[in-house]
Amino acid sequence: MEGAIDTEVIAIGVGVAPIITLLIAPIKKYIPNALIVYIAIGIALVWTLVFHWTQDTLERETIMATIMLGVVTGLAAAGTYSAFTSAVSGYDKMRNGE
Repeated sequence: MEGAIDTEVIAIGVGVAPIITLLIAPIKKYIPNALIVYIAIGIALVWTLVFHWTQDTLERETIMATIMLGVVTGLAAAGTYSAFTSAVSGYDKMRNGE
């Protein structure tokens, strides 16, 4: 199908979401929480575009799919980060008897 990305490429692209989550964690002190989503999407977009460019799969027909993959990956990373921070906060409250 023209304009489609291989399943293997999608798996590798989305697989970077935990790495983006780890990259965001150290800078959380310096940026507002509202910007974390945008930073995650930006990192993911750069990752997917560079990855596809180095694999020679970045073509005119697949550029929109590549951008969407970057956005989905960034949202996955931001969601993972948010869920992790909520879980840690809830655990701390439970542990302190609040």
